[in-house]
Parts: sequence; C-alpha cells; structure tokens
Amino acid sequence: MTRTTVKLFLSFLCISLPCFASSEVVEGQLSPSKVWVRSYEEALDISRKENKSILLYFSGSDWSGPSMKMKKEVFDSPSFQEKVATRFVCVEVDFPHYRPLDL
Repeated sequence: MTRTTVKLFLSFLCISLPCFASSEVVEGQLSPSKVWVRSYEEALDISRKENKSILLYFSGSDWSGPSMKMKKEVFDSPSFQEKVATRFVCVEVDFPHYRPLDL
C-alpha cells in the first residue's frame, strides 16, 4: 500500500467519521471479534440481509508497517467499532508474507 493511498484513505475516514457521530449505539454492544469478516461471500450475504455497504480492508498484517499501524490506531479503536462498523460490513483481506493464511 503506497503512502498516497494510506493518506487518501485516512483523509476519507477522518472526513466521514463526523457523519456517523449521531448514531446511537449502546456502549459495548458490538464485539470486536464480530467487526471483521474474512469471507467475501459471507460479507455479501450480511450486506444483502442488513442493507449495508461493504468496507474492504486490504492488509499485509505481518509485513506492512502502514497496514499494521492503521489497524492498531484506527480499525481496532472503539470509536471505529461503534460508528463505522455498525454501518458497514467490514471485510479484512490479508496478504501475510511470514505466516500462512488463516483460511
């Protein structure tokens, strides 16, 4: 992932987060383990049933510094989980180099 792509995505995220600030979500209602789906087919089913858009996150979980930083600072934050993840079906597409894929 290039720096320009990361900066563009983070800019979009920072601009769009205030749009979701008015959503009323009960604290602790969303489990972090249920935020990310690893199967695109499963995400499509959920998207159709719940009428949500799909957010795809492509990562290099064990080799890409910007990818690891974005996950730690943005995607794992309670703010993201409460405001964005309740509005989108989040799919993590991982491309690790140093460990096998979790299938």
